[in-house]
Formats: sequence, C-alpha cells, structure tokens
Amino acid sequence: MIFKLFFSLLRNVRWVITLVLIVGSLTLVYLQYQTIKESPLGAFLPMLDIPNIQQLLPSKALDQSNQTPTPTPYPSTVKIAVNTEKGPVVFSSEVVQSDETRALGLMYRTNLPSYAGMYFVFPEDTQGGFWMKNCEIALDILFINNKGIVVDMKENFAPCKSVDPKQENCPVYTPSISYRTVLEINGGSAKQNGITIGQRTLTVE
Repeated sequence: MIFKLFFSLLRNVRWVITLVLIVGSLTLVYLQYQTIKESPLGAFLPMLDIPNIQQLLPSKALDQSNQTPTPTPYPSTVKIAVNTEKGPVVFSSEVVQSDETRALGLMYRTNLPSYAGMYFVFPEDTQGGFWMKNCEIALDILFINNKGIVVDMKENFAPCKSVDPKQENCPVYTPSISYRTVLEINGGSAKQNGITIGQRTLTVE
C-alpha cells in the first residue's frame, strides 16, 4: 500500500521534477557561458540563443514589463513655434533635459538674442517652481502641458539680485497647474508678440 502511494505521488510530480531539471540546466549553462566557451565545447556555443535562454530563466531581474521606456531625447536645439492670433512666432531654443542643465538654465547669461530661448524638457508632468537666482536678464517663462498648450506664464520675471542683492531669499514662481515643458524667452517678448495662456506650441523643423 505504501509503495502504491509512493509511485502515485511520483507520477504526479514527475513533470515538476523535469521542469526543475530543465530550468536548472539552462541556468547553469547561462551562468557558466564564458567558462564553457573556452572549453572544447565552445565551438558549439554559437548555436545557442542566449537571449531566448534568458527569457526562460525565472529571474525578476529579467522582467522588464514594469520598466518605463526611455524617452527619445530632443536634439540640442529646437525651434518652438507659438501659434498666436497674428500667426506663429518661432523661437530658436537650446534644449535642456537633464537635472544638471535644467538647474543651470539661463544663469549668468548677460544677453539673449531676440527670438531665442531655452526649452526645458521634463520626463513627466511636474509643478515645480522657477526662480531667478544668478540670472542677469529678465525673462518671460511659458509653462506648457503635454499637449503643447501654454497653461501658465510669468512675464518679466526680474533677476533675483534686483530685489535681493545677496540672493539669499530669491522669489520663486510656482505655476497654478502642472506642466511638461517650459520655454524661457526675453522678458517682454510674450506681450510684444501677443503670446497668451491657452495658445498652442509645436516643434518645427
């Protein structure tokens, strides 16, 4: 009776044992790939599809289903057009899309050509504030959502040193709504060109 029960259990779990042996063998082959490659069996390794073996291994490190795809980076400069009532107004803009370059922004710049700007690209929607510490010129700041719509603006934002010479308590402007990108242009440019909240922007060639 005991032997019959033993063989019955063995039949039920034999597929589990087979699967464990297969996965164990594949894991061993994958982990020892370089060692085997240097051995006499190495001549046969080009026939093995290592990426397919990786897909069979039960490792969380191989599961990329929850990873966020890396966005396609912008070029170093782009032309941003703002569609105003008088027609599109185009700004040739430097692109900043890393934490370091966004933090630096237009600091220490003593001049910004007409219809030039800086385009801040964020990986996701944010509502962080902007300040004018270490800035030398006044700026208009256009906050743009992920659909390309200007959702908030700060016009003629003066350099911090003009209100706080020691720049110890620089004013911060926080938009009233989240945004995805920001366009900084010369102070007064928005009013001069009829740029207002609700207008659409787009990247042009």
